[in-house]
Amino acid sequence: MRIESISYVVDEKRRRVKPDSKGKFNILVSVQRASGFATRKKSLTALEFVQHPGIKHRDPVVTLKTGDKLRVYTGGDPTSFVVQSQSIIELHDEESIPPAPVLKGDSFLIKSRREEQTTAPMISANPFYPDSLDSWDDPNDP
Repeated sequence: MRIESISYVVDEKRRRVKPDSKGKFNILVSVQRASGFATRKKSLTALEFVQHPGIKHRDPVVTLKTGDKLRVYTGGDPTSFVVQSQSIIELHDEESIPPAPVLKGDSFLIKSRREEQTTAPMISANPFYPDSLDSWDDPNDP
């Protein structure tokens, strides 16, 4: 994981959130219930976290493991994502996603997401076929 923490401004102070062991960022969310409101913790990917309505308008900044800090939005404006920040966030999320189990025989194997994927060979989508094989003249036929 590349991201050390993501910080945002609350009451003119920066609040830092560090990723959990799965690389997700926790945020408290209010849920309306019949008896009122309840607060619960929700785990979000780094991209979901910086795009959350309660975070994106609070000038989020990504701090990397190297100590570098990157502002997520240009000038704090949530309509323009900084490309370098976006790519680091996407790489962090990609690295944090656990590999999907693959069924092989009677057991599950863990397949790396970075393994080369193979596809079926391509065939022509519009092959040429004569309208009538009866009218086709074989040059080898006497």
